[in-house]
Amino acid sequence: MKEWDISQLGEKTLMAWSSNYLFCSLLLFTYCALQGQRVQTYISFEKDTLKLFAYEGEKTMILSNVADHDSLTMSKWIAAMDGAYNYYAMCTSREPTFYNDITYINGRSTIARVDKTCGAACGYIGWTGIEIMNTFFDRFYDDLAKKGEYGQEPFYEFGRNFWFYSDALEYTENDPIVTGYAVFMRFMAMDYLKLKGANFWSWTFDEFRSEVKNLLNTYLADPTYTWQNTLGKGAGLRNTQLGATDLFASFCFYLFDNH
Repeated sequence: MKEWDISQLGEKTLMAWSSNYLFCSLLLFTYCALQGQRVQTYISFEKDTLKLFAYEGEKTMILSNVADHDSLTMSKWIAAMDGAYNYYAMCTSREPTFYNDITYINGRSTIARVDKTCGAACGYIGWTGIEIMNTFFDRFYDDLAKKGEYGQEPFYEFGRNFWFYSDALEYTENDPIVTGYAVFMRFMAMDYLKLKGANFWSWTFDEFRSEVKNLLNTYLADPTYTWQNTLGKGAGLRNTQLGATDLFASFCFYLFDNH
C-alpha cells in the first residue's frame, strides 16, 4: 500500500473514532443527567469552599452553580471536555498529575465555575484542574445553547494541565513558550473534535486563527525581527493586538502545516 494511502486510512480511522467517541459520550451523559445532578463540595484555587453541581463525563467533570442546566447542552459540553482531555493525552502520551480529592474527583478532572481565579480561566500546570470565571462560564454555556458554538477557554487551559516540558523548553524569564503551547493546542483540539468556535474579541473564531497564523508571515517579512528581540525576550510584534505567546503559536502552526 502506498504511503499516502496509509496516511489517509489512518486519518479516516482517527476521524471515525473521534465522531463515535463524541456520540457515545453524549448518550452516556444524557442518561446520567436524567438521574439528577449531585452536589459536590469544591475547594477553589483561591481556597474558597463551594457547593456546586457535578455534570460528569468519562474523564472530566463540569462543576456549575446551577443544577438544572439544559441536558442536551451540557451533554455536548462534557463530551467536548472528554474529547479534549483524550486528545491532549493522545498527543502527549501521558496525563496530568491527579490532584486527588481537590481537582481530581471521582476519577475525573474538574472544570469549575468560580467567582474569582487567576484570569478569565485558570489551569494548574502539569496537574488536573481548570477554573472558569463566572461570566465566562455563563457565556460559554449561552453560546453553546443558543448558537452551537464553543468558547475557547477550557481548551486553552487543558494546555496548562498537559504541559510537561518546562525543563526542556521553558525560558527562565518572560517565557512565551508555555502559554504559546496552550494557545496553539487550543486550536488543534477544537479542530480535531470539529467544534465550531465562538467569537474571540471582535473576531470570529476562524478570523482569530488566521490572525495568529499570519504572525509568522509578518515576522519573516521584516528583517528587523529576530528571535532575540521577540520570543527570546518575551516580546511580540509591533502594531498587533496579539503577543509573544501568539507568535510562538504561529511558529507551531507552520511546523504542523509543513512537516
